[in-house]
Amino acid sequence: MILIGTVNAQTMFFQALPDIPVAEGIQPLPDQETVFDKPAGRFAQVVALLNHPEEKNNILSYYHQSLPAFGWSAQSDTLYKRGNETLKLWFEDFGGETYLYISVEP
Repeated sequence: MILIGTVNAQTMFFQALPDIPVAEGIQPLPDQETVFDKPAGRFAQVVALLNHPEEKNNILSYYHQSLPAFGWSAQSDTLYKRGNETLKLWFEDFGGETYLYISVEP
């Protein structure tokens, strides 16, 4: 089971999204990160492998609890707004593995 906690000094962050914490129970895939800074805003996407695919709801709960500390307002369990940016969370299954995708765009 994934423990839901607060963001602290030991919290890891995604390299491409340094203001988005990495939930316990996922493994970021740095070679799958994409960032484009445009005049309209940043476009970024990160991917992480879930250690336990059955814990999807715990991952969503972690982000629901932690993202407001970074200025994100929940629009739903998978959609957040901050200023002119939108953050989306979704899962995809591929090759017997489950991946978490997080994107930020204007």
